[in-house]
Amino acid sequence: MIKKINLTSNMELDNFLNFRKKIRQSKVFSKNNPKIIIYLSVFLYTLHLTPASYINSIFLEQFIKTNYVGYIFSAASLITIVCLIFNKQLLQKIGNYRTFMIVLSTEIVSLLLLSLSLVVKVNSFWSSVFITAYILGFIVRRIGFINLDIFLEKYSDNKETGGIRGIFMTCLNLAFVFGPVIASFLVTDPSNAGRIYIWGASFTAIVMLFAYTYLRDFKDAIYEKSHLLGTYLKVMRNKNLLKIFITNIVLHLFFAIMVIYTPIFLRVEIGFSIKQIGLIMGIALIPFVLLEAPFGRIADKIMGEKEILIIGTMVMGLSTLLVGLLDISDFWFWALLLFTTRVGASAVEIMSESHLFKKIDADDIDILSLYRINSPLAYLIAPIGVSIMLLFVDLNSIFLILGTIILVSMFNLIKLKDTL
Repeated sequence: MIKKINLTSNMELDNFLNFRKKIRQSKVFSKNNPKIIIYLSVFLYTLHLTPASYINSIFLEQFIKTNYVGYIFSAASLITIVCLIFNKQLLQKIGNYRTFMIVLSTEIVSLLLLSLSLVVKVNSFWSSVFITAYILGFIVRRIGFINLDIFLEKYSDNKETGGIRGIFMTCLNLAFVFGPVIASFLVTDPSNAGRIYIWGASFTAIVMLFAYTYLRDFKDAIYEKSHLLGTYLKVMRNKNLLKIFITNIVLHLFFAIMVIYTPIFLRVEIGFSIKQIGLIMGIALIPFVLLEAPFGRIADKIMGEKEILIIGTMVMGLSTLLVGLLDISDFWFWALLLFTTRVGASAVEIMSESHLFKKIDADDIDILSLYRINSPLAYLIAPIGVSIMLLFVDLNSIFLILGTIILVSMFNLIKLKDTL
């Protein structure tokens, strides 16, 4: 028997109606408060992908050999780079909002196919479906984050760029912290691995509804025609911009190798379970949540980006070297060490973002797209390079090489002209 829930008095009814009225009239989530809407959008959008982000490589191993996992990332990255090169033409034709909605729709389809592929018996057909769907999702996600960048840049003031980007990146990285922890509870056994992609599809649908409600009236800037070569030359001629581009590509090489190979390293070399790996990754990502917004405000008000960039690069490089040097099977040791790598990476990430967005505007989509190509470019270079190196060295040595590259890149920043 189903019991009816009654409001027992006129006072309770009035309170309920007043509460609902206040929610509807709230100015926090409204078209007149676009930055709050965008912050929430990036959190929800990132949360749809983060549970699977650090264990996708483990799932790919169910369909192909470990040595070939990197080539899948490289193929996806190459196609993504081509798509980003032509992204401006798409924005010119249909605008940022419609592009974002197409991205979200495509992402839902790819996630459902990924889930289905893991549930159905593994064979050559479903291996092809899984790999194709993974590549498709990889591509549209990169475009989706550019869409969110454009939404935010439209409403940003250069004097507050560090703080604004800091909050934006904090929302994004908060979802990355939750993601691995969520994954450790969603995937308790290989038989229920498909849940993680159903989660992603559900959250993508929420983002789609949210974007339709609040962002469909977005007014695009005028995206002037440009050519890839001309954009490259523009960056090359601006020494400070070039230094930030170099720093950013090194940062994304770090991200690519850590995302693809750290879970494999922790599982194969150290012996941790998928649940332990998820928890370690969740702890390791906390610096992105705690530090980026404060770092952004410091760059705006106190010292600019240069000093924090140099210190962050040094911390990231030295701690990455330790990953390759030490062989300890203690959970908290690895959580703390990987936490330290992300302390450095969080400083480098937000300072790079702050410096770039102080130099460009919402209509500089050519420079922004080129900058965002650094991520798929890293996923193109890193897996191929690592796959070749693994023919001659063990996995530990990969982190030694990466740490050395990061430390060498620090010298690129010595003559950077600060913004403050």
